[in-house]
Amino acid sequence: MLSGKKALVTGADQGLGKEIAKELLRQGASACICSRDEKRLREVARELESCRKNEKQKVIFCRADVGITEDLDRLYEYALQEFETLDCVVNNAGIQGPIGDSAEVSWERTEEVIRINLLGTLYSMRKAVSVFRAQKKQGRIVNLSGGGATGPRERFMGYALSKTGVVRATEIMAKETEKDGIYINAIAPGA
Repeated sequence: MLSGKKALVTGADQGLGKEIAKELLRQGASACICSRDEKRLREVARELESCRKNEKQKVIFCRADVGITEDLDRLYEYALQEFETLDCVVNNAGIQGPIGDSAEVSWERTEEVIRINLLGTLYSMRKAVSVFRAQKKQGRIVNLSGGGATGPRERFMGYALSKTGVVRATEIMAKETEKDGIYINAIAPGA
């Protein structure tokens, strides 16, 4: 189904991101994965090699913190250097952040969760849209939201706020890019 396609998946060294990368490979795509943990990323990349349908599919990786714009710039540059084009970006990377009374939890940790979950996803979307427009071809972006976006989530202010922002940013950019054949969606798979 995805034979010959090239996908980038953030936060793919464990959990849902790793499973998404596996399925993309099983469907015939090549995958570029990233995370902040280079050692684990290297191990997962080796593991993902066994999910390929054929030898033409590539599994590449790049250490990147999606909350740092320079890291995302480097990630996209690397993916394009290796793949030449991109067809799909899955913005999966995210952290839960501080849990507790919103007036009492660490402000620095609250800023971190918003920087990674919301601003990292938004910057990655902007990069992907720029790439797709330059390629003059359709592209797909899938953003991972979460239960924090569906209603008030007591004691999870940073997470809920960031995931609600992901949903709204997805809706706005989806409207802005549909004329270009770029389709952007958010999903909230839940626990």
